[in-house]
Amino acid sequence: MQTRATRASHSENPAQEMEDNTSEMLQPSESIVEKEVSSRFKDLANITHPHSKKSNLSPMRYSQMEEDSSETRKRLMRVGIFAAVIIVVGIGAILLIESASKQRVTNTTAQSSSSAAAAVNIIGYDIGRTVLTDDNAGAIPKIADFNTSKLSLGSAANLNADIAIENLEYRVYSTLSKLKWELGGLSSGFPATTLDYIPATKKLVVSFVGIDVVNPVMLTTVSATIGPIKSITASSVDGKIQYEITFSEDIKYVPVLDAAKGTLELAIKTNVQLNITATSSSAASVSSVSSVSSAARTSSVGSTVSSAASASSVSAPAGQKLDNSFSRNLQNIASGQANTVLMRNYFYQDFGPKFEFSWTFNGTGAGSIPPAATAKYIVDEGSNYIEVKVEGVAEDFFQARGMTNASFGSLNLAYANIISVTLKSRANNISTYWVKVKGIADFRLHATGTRNDQQKLTLEIKD
Repeated sequence: MQTRATRASHSENPAQEMEDNTSEMLQPSESIVEKEVSSRFKDLANITHPHSKKSNLSPMRYSQMEEDSSETRKRLMRVGIFAAVIIVVGIGAILLIESASKQRVTNTTAQSSSSAAAAVNIIGYDIGRTVLTDDNAGAIPKIADFNTSKLSLGSAANLNADIAIENLEYRVYSTLSKLKWELGGLSSGFPATTLDYIPATKKLVVSFVGIDVVNPVMLTTVSATIGPIKSITASSVDGKIQYEITFSEDIKYVPVLDAAKGTLELAIKTNVQLNITATSSSAASVSSVSSVSSAARTSSVGSTVSSAASASSVSAPAGQKLDNSFSRNLQNIASGQANTVLMRNYFYQDFGPKFEFSWTFNGTGAGSIPPAATAKYIVDEGSNYIEVKVEGVAEDFFQARGMTNASFGSLNLAYANIISVTLKSRANNISTYWVKVKGIADFRLHATGTRNDQQKLTLEIKD
């Protein structure tokens, strides 16, 4: 009853009570909802896969993993950026090194080319590079005119402020060389000029008094690659332009002054050239006898001396002369008697400091020694030869076999001062041989030995 009464007292308004009860049923309290949700999440958290370990990670652990993952990504990004920077810097360094290397090579090549060119062709110099034939040399002075006297040319009275040296030309020909200075600004004549050759040093000093050069670059040293001149040095000394010309051997010269053209030309010959026979491209070919094949005649070297000169008798000293000393001058061999010989063979040997080439003979008359032979230097188309002429040769070993050149077999001639031995002509029992050498050096012609009981005519050439 008490329960009914209590309920009755609380149900004084049945409709309101029903509404309140309904509302209470539809809207559970906040604590109940929170408890229910928390319980559900716990259940979900405890759900695990049958084949997996039960997770015991807390929410804080998840957060820590996220932070670690983020830090790892940042580190990887930093490493990647650093690696990219290193690669870029490395590539840049490689390209820079290659560029610098190419630049150095280019500069070195340019400097080498410039140096090589300067040796033969710089401002104020025209230095020839090849040997020309005498046909291109113009007027050639007589042998008797060449000397080494100290000379004074021109006059100080012709000096004026406009005179200057513009160019120096050097040319080498078969039997001489030429130097030519070209001056500008001349009005009344050539200025005072001196020439002084010093044999002890093989130097020629040419001094132009009171004038200058057109370009200061000309005051330098220039090297020549051909001919007797080794170097030319120009300098300004005590109010004059001085050229010091250094030669490889003794020379003599002839000056030719042309005030109208403003030129001073020196014709220069070495002592060897003063004793040689000049040949030119216009000279007639040697007339060979019919027994020498046409192929052999065709193989003859360039221009040669005329057939008349080849057929002329060899000048021999009176009496017997079988030996000579080493020199670069004309040498003779004579037996002192008239006889003819048969050339049987040839031999050669490299002794180191000298090379030896020999012809061997059997006598058909009073003796076996060649009656007359000569040897001397000649120049043909820029090449040096020792010309050996042997008189009284009734039969020539080369001619009889259709040969023109000696064979050296497997002998290495790299260090010997010899290139070839060639039969150049056969006429009137005179055999003329050209022995081509690499450079002018002392030689010796003698007939002092035998081989296999045959007389030898031997040419020795120093290296």
